[in-house]
Amino acid sequence: MSWTAIVGHESRISALRRAAERGRLHHALLLSGPDGIGKKMVALHLAASLLCREAPEGDLCGVCSVCRRVLAGTHPDAQQVRKREDSRYIVIGDDDDPKSGVIDSIRGLNNMAYKKPFESERKVFILDNVDWIRHEAQDALLKTLAEPPADTWFFLIASNAANLRETIRSRALVMKFHGLSDDEVRWIVESKTASTSADDIELALASSDGSPGKALAFIAADGPSELRWLVASISRDALASPLQVSDAIMERIAEAAGSVLEAQRERLIFYLGPLQRVLAPLVSNELPRPDWVESLPPERLCEVRTAILETVRDLRLNVRPRLLTDHLFERIAQHARR
Repeated sequence: MSWTAIVGHESRISALRRAAERGRLHHALLLSGPDGIGKKMVALHLAASLLCREAPEGDLCGVCSVCRRVLAGTHPDAQQVRKREDSRYIVIGDDDDPKSGVIDSIRGLNNMAYKKPFESERKVFILDNVDWIRHEAQDALLKTLAEPPADTWFFLIASNAANLRETIRSRALVMKFHGLSDDEVRWIVESKTASTSADDIELALASSDGSPGKALAFIAADGPSELRWLVASISRDALASPLQVSDAIMERIAEAAGSVLEAQRERLIFYLGPLQRVLAPLVSNELPRPDWVESLPPERLCEVRTAILETVRDLRLNVRPRLLTDHLFERIAQHARR
């Protein structure tokens, strides 16, 4: 299992390998991009390439004890930093137990950074979800990034690097990662879900935004069945009463998400994200489509998709789901009934 185990991101991987091979790898890398596209896998492989004793600089053998433990997240010199399960944020916190294999506070990271490696001559810290580090914890991390110990690297992983203080971003080399192609996502999903039908995989692609992790989560949450139900619920006849459509959708969301508004917002986004792709003009024939779509000119279909995307945006701004759902299906019905 070497670099070839990673699908996509060839240009980024090539640049990282060249830098490591030449001994010019920046001490702090900020890997930024959508969730579920493989940023952490790249970070783990890069950490293994730094610690592996069997392969040339910039590469990893993938089979030695060092590589296997780094990739599994159990090597003591490739520590991972992530938030506690009972917390929304990575905090300054107290000292961590180095034997646990996971650091969950910035103070624990700072203390570990200035200690000698356990086994090798190098140390790597992989900070997952760094956009969930509290500002005071970012301040505590800043000195370590500004004055890093020798032979120590920090790989910061973020879905939204803008949430980090500029002082943190300025200490790191920012590498932006993008979503994978449909063919790449399809290959990964097919390799991990052998029993999933081709139709369901196509529906998962509609939800993925180039993220294999998102597509796999969609399948695990029975997203294909839910998307088919949603498309059937917005037929031309149903949209004669758009508020009833909204009622039915909100009732289904409440069954899955309960009465917590935040959970309802996420569930509604779960529905609407793939719906706007199903309504794309050149969509795959594998995807279900409402009966009114084919009669709509492209510019009006674009207006419907825009309305859906605006609703998703407003959901993320914490507007009430019910208000947005009523308004959205009123707008969709205006187009479907023309």
